[in-house]
Amino acid sequence: MGKAKNVIRPRWLIVSYYANVDGRAASHHIDDRLPALRRAGIDATVLSSTLGPRHKNEQHIRVMSLWPSAILDELKAGAKRNRTHHPLLALLRLILQIAVAIPLALLSVVERKLFHRDKRWSWQFTAAARGWVWCKIHQPDIILSTGGPASSHEAALWLSRRCKLPLVCEFQDPLPFQYPPTMDSIHDHYLKLEAQLARRASALIYLTDGAAIAASRRLAVVQQGDQSMAKCVAILSGAAHNRLAPKPADIIRTFAHIGTLSDTRNLDALLEALTRLIESDASIRDHFSIRLAGTLGKSVVQSIASVAFSDRIESLGRMPRHELDDVLADADILLLVQNTGTIAAETIPSKAFEYLQTGRPILALIGDNPQLRSVLENHGHVVYGYDENIDVLQHQLRQLIYQPLVLPKTCDLTVEKSVKELVSCVKRHAG
Repeated sequence: MGKAKNVIRPRWLIVSYYANVDGRAASHHIDDRLPALRRAGIDATVLSSTLGPRHKNEQHIRVMSLWPSAILDELKAGAKRNRTHHPLLALLRLILQIAVAIPLALLSVVERKLFHRDKRWSWQFTAAARGWVWCKIHQPDIILSTGGPASSHEAALWLSRRCKLPLVCEFQDPLPFQYPPTMDSIHDHYLKLEAQLARRASALIYLTDGAAIAASRRLAVVQQGDQSMAKCVAILSGAAHNRLAPKPADIIRTFAHIGTLSDTRNLDALLEALTRLIESDASIRDHFSIRLAGTLGKSVVQSIASVAFSDRIESLGRMPRHELDDVLADADILLLVQNTGTIAAETIPSKAFEYLQTGRPILALIGDNPQLRSVLENHGHVVYGYDENIDVLQHQLRQLIYQPLVLPKTCDLTVEKSVKELVSCVKRHAG
């Protein structure tokens, strides 16, 4: 059965497990784009989980997952939001949620034994069912799947097939990185899913050149001539304008990092370089401070505790997104820390683009990612590669702490630019 095209305002169904979830990069990615899509003439509706509250000014459908592991997280998120309601109503909801959570916790143990998947995997079923009803009523022009969990792409794939709709998939992190090759069954499942999406989707959008090139090789999409890399497209995510007022000069240089630090995204190189600097010049200890806003993994906490200048490092913990501007404004230099390993070549932390919009100098510790290095250096920021000698970082830190700071160039990598490229990509590939 055919459908009438919405020629005045193209109608998109955006399938994303995360939406309106504070502190989640996958959520911020789509949340920031919704107003820009509306300004670009797109009639966008988001289909997400209940992990975040409903968007007040956007078309937003929410559905819970089907299996216990994800439901527990969604209930916990709901319980936190209920604290703002009347005390009696909040208490009643809390009692009901606890009554439901206890059997769910027991069932989640069984689920993990039976299904070796991401715990959000079951959301694809409820999302597909709710999305099918919505598509039958509203008849969208395309389906865009985006974000982190693979369940978003699996639900969108089913909807595209069932409703005979064009599909475009956007990956924050390429699916093969969701689980490492050591986890054979899950890793193989994601490789197969990526191949299924490539066969069905009009375009596969990755957030770096490295990811798009690697995917095209994996999927054997690269052909000769004009059809080269026909489906795998790279669109940098960008960030909203957020130019901060200049910070008055101070004898103490304040470094600030926003976001999670754990595992291979850590401060080891920075701490080692500072330790060596202090050994050669003890006075430098009194000329810097480091503020960390976000979650710190156990190994990162231990690394900080082990250095002699741990009192110069302040952990602020997780903060609401709207409060982070104060941390950025108080900083002289922003720290960007990337993962080590092969994932570094195919990903750029979303925080990089937010930093670039502030006008503050950035010290970036990165892996082998020529695109990220080029973007940062072309805007006048300082970049240290993990493959470089630690002496290089020592020299960079000494200059940042003692020398006058050089203001970086204005950056045009905005959400508006990213959305413009996204809309153009969809028109080009999906009609």
